[in-house]
Amino acid sequence: MLKLAQKRNAAGIAAGRVELKKGDISSLPYPSDSFDKVLAVNVIYFLAEPVANLQQVYRVTKPSGRVAFFLEAKEKLAKMGAWLDGVYTLYTAEQVVQFLSQAGFTRAWFETRVFNYGAGICVLAEK
Repeated sequence: MLKLAQKRNAAGIAAGRVELKKGDISSLPYPSDSFDKVLAVNVIYFLAEPVANLQQVYRVTKPSGRVAFFLEAKEKLAKMGAWLDGVYTLYTAEQVVQFLSQAGFTRAWFETRVFNYGAGICVLAEK
């Protein structure tokens, strides 16, 4: 993923607007209060310890910063069958809101949008 991101963001990297680092969410390689906004797409399924991992996201988010976690509807992914077992942990939007609240974020909520492939959910929160 890092190599693909480097390729897709080559112009931004060259201009000094984009920095990409390989890291682990359990110990993000950035100082506290580094980011105004954090976006994660289809990441929540892979968090071994969602609340502890989201506390790291909280740590690197600036005061008044916002985070957004995009995920597919649990019901849609559950229909995809056994190949998800042992790889994905499926969560509802309500569960992700709860995780963010437990991690310290305030005003957590979610919005659902319907796309041509089905429903997508964006869980948002503020520090």
